[in-house]
Amino acid sequence: MKKFILAFVAIVSMHLAKAQMPGSANQAAPAIGRIFGKLVDSTGKAVDGASIIVLQSKYDSSTKKTKEVLLKGTISAANGDFNLEELTIISPLKLTVSATGFAANSQTVTFQPKMPAGSALTKPGTGGQMPDMSAMASAFEKDLGKLSLAKSVKELSEVIVTAVKGRLKMDI
Repeated sequence: MKKFILAFVAIVSMHLAKAQMPGSANQAAPAIGRIFGKLVDSTGKAVDGASIIVLQSKYDSSTKKTKEVLLKGTISAANGDFNLEELTIISPLKLTVSATGFAANSQTVTFQPKMPAGSALTKPGTGGQMPDMSAMASAFEKDLGKLSLAKSVKELSEVIVTAVKGRLKMDI
């Protein structure tokens, strides 16, 4: 009985100690990333009302597979500008742009934080001064510039609608 109680206390202690560890695997990735840019067509005219979504790959424990889940979404402004904030900076993200009359555009976006050249931490002999915080914050921003969307127009050649006693039949 003593061995059972001792084993039980040891297991409970390990779980409590793990729960108190800073930076454990259960901690969420920081959401400080920002993606922005401008959507234009092939002539350079702004694309208004386009749908911009950001997907993140997550592990689904029930199916034991990774799947893409919606992280953020927005619509482009009248001048084609879009801005997505509070994005995770740890894993690669998939940005998908779609608009009526245009082909869908997808690309992978990753944040690679780098210390700017000449910062206090990269200069030898600066005495441990703090680096410029605005320069560090800009490392978590991705300016995609002008994203050009290709036109995609599909027209139906012919549609025939016929009714047969209570049923509707369409031939395209």
